[in-house]
Amino acid sequence: MDPVLSALLNPETTSTEDYTPLKPPSSRFDDIAHKPIADRHLANYFATIHALIPVLHEPSFRALYDGFWSRLALQSGSPRMDPNVRKITAPLVFSVLALGALYEDGYNDHAFWAKEWFAKAREGVNHAVEECCFETCLAVYFMVLLRSEL
Repeated sequence: MDPVLSALLNPETTSTEDYTPLKPPSSRFDDIAHKPIADRHLANYFATIHALIPVLHEPSFRALYDGFWSRLALQSGSPRMDPNVRKITAPLVFSVLALGALYEDGYNDHAFWAKEWFAKAREGVNHAVEECCFETCLAVYFMVLLRSEL
């Protein structure tokens, strides 16, 4: 495996460029309380990043995003996230949110959230390496873009 990709996918890897979180995200992976912040970052992603890198079909992604948060709301009492959501949907959603947070103006917490969403995306990709799919590839692509900016 490529050493850069390996370092990106392995949260235990020490990096010479210590700008990526090497610890798990500080919030719970499935915390529905963060949805208003996520909504803000998603709106910023489509207002900024999407104009430069129009990889996602916005209506389809918004439907996926809404379904993701709906499932989390339904599973909020459950200790485990559905494996398909954790392995496929979550890394893509969180990598998009990280990009939206990274380029957000007007809020002092954007750098924190960019790193937090990135850590959540990386955590999801770690669970998905044995089942590669298009969504996981997109998430890794967005994470590589982020890594150079964080």
